[in-house]
Amino acid sequence: MAKELATTVGALGMTTTTVVEQSRGQIRALSLNGVAPSPDNVSRKVYTLTRDSFLLAKATSPPAVAKFIEFVRSSAGAAVILANGAVPVK
Repeated sequence: MAKELATTVGALGMTTTTVVEQSRGQIRALSLNGVAPSPDNVSRKVYTLTRDSFLLAKATSPPAVAKFIEFVRSSAGAAVILANGAVPVK
């Protein structure tokens, strides 16, 4: 999808904010009802065209899995997520 959005004049489609940011200006995110798709607007639920991502693990997962999920939910993990154009979990 990202390649087609970037190379097709007038294309309209759905992708992630991360892809938009990594496209170096080839893909532009559209505002909805005058609301820009910023991390702040998504967090405040004023930009509503979003989708959730899930991390799933078995109850008997290795300790490294729990450590990774703990990192993702930490402030350091949130910084990495924000740096990649996504909105961290709360």
